[in-house]
Amino acid sequence: MNVKVPHTATDTDSRDRLLSDLRQAVEAEIAATKSRAAVFRAEVWSGKLHTESERDHIYTFLLDTVVPIADDMPGELHVGGKVYPCRIVAVEGLRVSVLLATAPARVIERATLVALPWVALTRLHEALERCASETTAGLRLSAAFFAGESAEMEQIADVVAGQPALSLNEGQQQALTTALQRAVTAIAGPANAGKTHLLSRVAAACLDAGQRVLLLAPSNHAIDSMLGTLVESDASTAYAAGDLLRIGCSADPRVGQEIRSLAPELAESRLRAEREQELAALVAER
Repeated sequence: MNVKVPHTATDTDSRDRLLSDLRQAVEAEIAATKSRAAVFRAEVWSGKLHTESERDHIYTFLLDTVVPIADDMPGELHVGGKVYPCRIVAVEGLRVSVLLATAPARVIERATLVALPWVALTRLHEALERCASETTAGLRLSAAFFAGESAEMEQIADVVAGQPALSLNEGQQQALTTALQRAVTAIAGPANAGKTHLLSRVAAACLDAGQRVLLLAPSNHAIDSMLGTLVESDASTAYAAGDLLRIGCSADPRVGQEIRSLAPELAESRLRAEREQELAALVAER
């Protein structure tokens, strides 16, 4: 397992320059992706309604060719002259699962699927534009984390230092320590080298230190694998309280059972209830 620590900025001017470079890179990627729009268009057939609820309808189609699309990519499904906004849930070879807000029919014999990969890039660019113009405390904290200047990172590393070996070999332990001490760490290794296990320990260490953790992956399967490994970690005290929000569609039967995730539609009501409890406690103290 190899660990690489990219160089990061150490002062405000360097961070601003890094942010500017990132914005320009995203702009170039958006333009390049849009110029290849035809690549993200494919004919699909034999669509069957696989799963449905009040708001979501998931269809499974066969692709006529392999297309460079990824899980959770926004798109459009063209059926009989009508256009339905959709989300590409999963792609496995020549089989694709698509989520729609409405169900045109239980069976869709033929349709055109158009992926829109630049939508997410555009949102990222908008977020970077806001970061360049705002100086809120939250953004300053994010910049400090990215530059490796935050004392919070040292506190997390201290928590790990006081724990037992955590079932990691020497290389994994070194990678864990490096990941918690640096702003950006690239960890590479062959199959079955323990990368997923290691990343679950990084997440668990942050949770134990009282931090929030965001796990991102290019596929729903990868996220489910990470969550499953995290569940097995007895160090993830924050997860033990059920504080887990799973975004995206999962095919893992453990999600919602052993993995007691919080459904996105329940997040708002849960946060509102917690806020009301906190307000009630403050009123009682007065």
